[in-house]
Amino acid sequence: MQVEQQLAWASCANPFSRLGPTNTSQGLKICVWRPDATTIKVGRPGSGKTLGSLHKNDDSGLFEGTIKDLEHDALYCLHLDTPKGW
Repeated sequence: MQVEQQLAWASCANPFSRLGPTNTSQGLKICVWRPDATTIKVGRPGSGKTLGSLHKNDDSGLFEGTIKDLEHDALYCLHLDTPKGW
């Protein structure tokens, strides 16, 4: 069973094996599961600056992206758009 299905069914024993930040040689890879989102942007808290976007993989609700200007221990925030507007 895919992690996406396990998340949807609340049966994933280790969700952070896939979700969250991971250091890579290209930057910080972020994976988020938000099936209600249409877009997700990554920014610095309080700055209003967008560092990059996460891309929706498919209809499972997983978004992923690598942010070059972000280190693993840096604070970041996610800006979501949903059909409801928040």
